[in-house]
Amino acid sequence: MYFAFIHNLGKLSIRLWDESRMANNAIEMYEHGDFIIKHFDGKPDNWSSKPPFTVWMQTLSFHLFGINEFTFRLPSALAGILTSLILLFFSFKIIKNELHGILSLMVLISIVGYVGYHVTRTGDNDAILTLWTTLGALSFFSFTENKNKKYLYLGFISFALGVLTKSVAALFLTPGILIYILISKKIKVFFLNKHFYIGIIVFLIISLGYYLLRDSLSPGYINHVLENEIFRFHTVKVRHSGPFLFYINRLNEQIPYWFWATLLIPFVYISKKLNPVAKRFTTFSIIIVLTYLLVISTSQTKLPWYIAQVFPIWASLIAIIVTSLIKFKKSLIIKGIILSIFITIFYLNYSLILRNNNHTNWEMVMVQFGYLNDHFNLNEYTAVSEKYSAPVVFYVKKDILNGKKARYIRVHKNGNTTTIWPKNKKGKLEIGDTLVFCSKNSEKFFLRMHNTESINKYRRIEIHTYKGLKENNK
Repeated sequence: MYFAFIHNLGKLSIRLWDESRMANNAIEMYEHGDFIIKHFDGKPDNWSSKPPFTVWMQTLSFHLFGINEFTFRLPSALAGILTSLILLFFSFKIIKNELHGILSLMVLISIVGYVGYHVTRTGDNDAILTLWTTLGALSFFSFTENKNKKYLYLGFISFALGVLTKSVAALFLTPGILIYILISKKIKVFFLNKHFYIGIIVFLIISLGYYLLRDSLSPGYINHVLENEIFRFHTVKVRHSGPFLFYINRLNEQIPYWFWATLLIPFVYISKKLNPVAKRFTTFSIIIVLTYLLVISTSQTKLPWYIAQVFPIWASLIAIIVTSLIKFKKSLIIKGIILSIFITIFYLNYSLILRNNNHTNWEMVMVQFGYLNDHFNLNEYTAVSEKYSAPVVFYVKKDILNGKKARYIRVHKNGNTTTIWPKNKKGKLEIGDTLVFCSKNSEKFFLRMHNTESINKYRRIEIHTYKGLKENNK
């Protein structure tokens, strides 16, 4: 698990879009201590209207271990580890099959779409969301098996924490759970149980409680949630569209080789050596996977990482299939062949993950800015960009908090500049200042009014010394 989730976790610079926005949410929460309202660029963040559970964890990580890429992504990686351990515990405690637990863990940590971008290897919401929804789904299944009320409460609390992580996306597994309750004839077990209704109340207090508190402190927040989260399901946001079969078409990329193992599901039901709980869980898993795929496929907004929530359940399902194949025949040779095929598939996927984890070549110039301190010790600098860049803002904030004299300015086409960060500290450029140009355009625009001297370069990022205004601009 270490090499899948932890190794080289901080090697990549903070990435554009979601990760860099959340990095700014976390560093502003760290600095100002407002744990209810996420802030971005010094203002309440209503564009990213999701609740702040992930940001809470990232801020805590900053406080415990310092501010850097590794500590920012650590909560996502730990969520991956905890999810793997939950599968292991579930197999031991409920399925009562140690081999199934080990195989489940091996499949999960070799799923490329799970141990990768936007899930367990970056500082996004999806790994922590998947932790809570996996725990919730397995808890409800466990309750159908042993009627222990602690699993019922654990399920409701898990889904509530999922809502605090990524809003209504945490509820996309619940249709499958309800269908399983119906076809397994467990309706009375749930709906005639007082703890079921207490659990609903607990869920509402935790999840809706945050929304009401946030809206009272920042009026209009719930309207932003409705627009960004609920209505997004029926409209395409920021050009993230796709056909109905978008996720089916991408599955072989997300879970290479393992996807085809699901075609062997019939062996689970004809196996006489698998215990009934494993067969019931197979039915549960199939329903969860199919209904979830149906739900996200009907959404107009489609992104590859939306499928991540079913990867742990899918991993457990594949492990049951392999276990049933191993137990189907008594021949040690056949068992050895099956295990050899499993290990080969695991190796192919896991080696791909390890190669990805060693990858550092992220070509976008704004992101390359994050590698500067690995190559140059800049204790005082001004970052210059022709457009707003959340990764640059994060690194400037980080350097300021770490005691460096850093500033971020935006240069306009005519050569004029505006200070982006720190807020309310404009300041003038002084001759001799170190300038870091984050793109070719920023350098071109800046030189229309100012003189500089190039002193260093990293990839497409230029480092200059400021020489003052040009004569016709003085």
